[in-house]
Amino acid sequence: MAGKINPAQTKKMWAAAAELWPREDMKEMLYSLVQRLTGSSSISSLTAVGACRVIDELEKFLGRDNAKKFPRRRAAAAPGGPRGATEQQLWKIRGLAEKLGWDDKRLLGFVKKYYRVDKVEWLTYAMAQACTEGLKAMLARQEDGGPKESRKGG
Repeated sequence: MAGKINPAQTKKMWAAAAELWPREDMKEMLYSLVQRLTGSSSISSLTAVGACRVIDELEKFLGRDNAKKFPRRRAAAAPGGPRGATEQQLWKIRGLAEKLGWDDKRLLGFVKKYYRVDKVEWLTYAMAQACTEGLKAMLARQEDGGPKESRKGG
């Protein structure tokens, strides 16, 4: 059985959150991250292992992660963080979604499904590039009259 979260872990979480997000959004963003990573709605009910997962993710947001530790995991970017998508990228993504006839809910579903982040603003620079290219391809297919023919069957 894993131990409970200790006070040092709690302090580290809140300190990292204070570095990442504006004060008015900090609590909501931290609890959202805790919920997404651990399934818990309370920081005090986390296990030590769950707290480590949250702290590791916060450290990644801050650009302090050990890339060799989790080579296959994608770290989401903190809004406006060092690896986060630029305002121009976010503007382009929203513009392409609008051209596709998507509302914010549909765009958020797309981003959650393919990039595994809970907010468009959490895309990394590279994710935002890939998202833009994907949306451009979808728009091109839509303008060409729908999906291309299947190459199977004759």
